[in-house]
Amino acid sequence: MKISKRTIWTKGSISLLLFAPAVCCAATTIRLAFPTEILRTVWVLPQLPTKLPENGSEYTSKNFELQIPDSLLSGVILVGEPSTGNYAYKKVQELLKKGTWTVLDTDYLIGRVAVNVSKNGAPADGVMVTLSRGDSRKRELTVQGEANFYFISPGQAEIFATYSDGKQTHDTRVQRVEFSMMREEPIPNLVIELPPEAVVGNPSAQAKPAAPPPKLRAEGGFAWMNLIYYLIALIIAAFALWYLFKLAKQNDTKLVEQLRNLGVDPGGGGDSQPQAAQQAKPLEPEPLVPAGHCLFCGEAFDASGGCACSGKKTPAPTAAVGTRFVSSTGQAFEIPMGTTVIGREGAIAISDATVSRRHAEIRRDGSRTIIVDLGSANGTFVNGMRIDSETELHNGDTVQFGAFQVRFEP
Repeated sequence: MKISKRTIWTKGSISLLLFAPAVCCAATTIRLAFPTEILRTVWVLPQLPTKLPENGSEYTSKNFELQIPDSLLSGVILVGEPSTGNYAYKKVQELLKKGTWTVLDTDYLIGRVAVNVSKNGAPADGVMVTLSRGDSRKRELTVQGEANFYFISPGQAEIFATYSDGKQTHDTRVQRVEFSMMREEPIPNLVIELPPEAVVGNPSAQAKPAAPPPKLRAEGGFAWMNLIYYLIALIIAAFALWYLFKLAKQNDTKLVEQLRNLGVDPGGGGDSQPQAAQQAKPLEPEPLVPAGHCLFCGEAFDASGGCACSGKKTPAPTAAVGTRFVSSTGQAFEIPMGTTVIGREGAIAISDATVSRRHAEIRRDGSRTIIVDLGSANGTFVNGMRIDSETELHNGDTVQFGAFQVRFEP
C-alpha cells in the first residue's frame, strides 16, 4: 500500500496538534498526605511570601494531589490551617524525587503573631518592635498600632519595642513568650504599653541621637588658630555690649538735660521718682464673682471648701447602684453585685482580640469593688500599672483589659 506524502504530512500535523497542549501545559504531580481531615488552604508559590497570602485552593481530605506547573518547580508549597493558625511549607525541589509530602507536626510554624503597641490606651504608630529567638531577630514597624510577624517557629521568644522620648531612644521591658502549636487563639496577640514620655507618630518623628559637638582640629597649629579665633570673637562681643551700654547711658543723660532746658523737672536729676509716680498704685480688677464663690461654676464653696465642679466633694460609695465601666466610645458595661467574669466569653462580654475568654474577675462586696486578673495573656492594668493581685477600684480609675480601655464609674 502506497502512502502519499500529503497523507503523511496531514497525519503528522494532526499528531503534533494533539501533542502540543501536553508539551505546553506540562505539570508535575505531588501527593500530599495528612493525619487528619480538616479544612486546609494550599498555595503553590514562586517563593515563601513575606505575609499570609489569599485566595488559595481549599481541601478537606487527608490525601490529595497537586498539579505543579513547570514554571513553579523551583517554588514552594504552602499549607495553612485556618482553625489553628498553623502553616507548613516545603520546597518543590525537595519533593520531586519521592513525589509525596507527608506533612508532619514538626513541619508547622505559627502563621502570624500580632503585637499591639499603645500609649495611654491609644494605638502607637511608627514604633519599632523586635521579636528575637536565639540568634534570629525580626523587626517590624507598627501600623495603626500593630506589628505583624509571619511564620514563627514554636518555642520561647523575646519581644520588646523601641521608642523615643524626644532626645534619645529606649527599649521597653523585654517580654518572654512561649509560642505553642497547641494554643487557644489561632493568632497570638501580645500587648506592649509605652510609658507617658514616649513620642509616637510618624516613624520619621522618632528622635535620633544628637550629634556630638564639633571638635577643634588637633593637627599642627590649627587647634591654636581656632582658639585664637574664639578669643577674638569673645573680645568683639564684649566690646559691642560695652558700647551699647555706654550709648544708652549717654542718651539718657541728654534726655534729662533737654527736659530741664524746657523747664520740666525730671525728678531731682534722676535721683528720685516724680511725686505722681510715687503716689500711683496699680488698679485692682473687679472680681468676676463674689468672694467665697467658685470662679468656674459660680456656686458658693461648702464647709469643706468644695463646689460642684472642683471635684473636692466626698465621692459617692464605689458600690452604689449603677456601678459600671465606660469605654472611650461611650459604651457602658454595668457591674452587678457579687462576682462577675469579664472577657470575650464572660458575663461582661468585651469583643476585642487582645482580651482573653476569661480575662478578669470583678467583685462588688458592699461598698467595695475589687478586680483581679485571671491569668490573661495580655494582662489587666489599673491606672497604667499591671496588676497581679486583688486591687480595689475607685471613682475615675482607668482599667485596661489587654488593649481595651475603660473608665470605672460608681
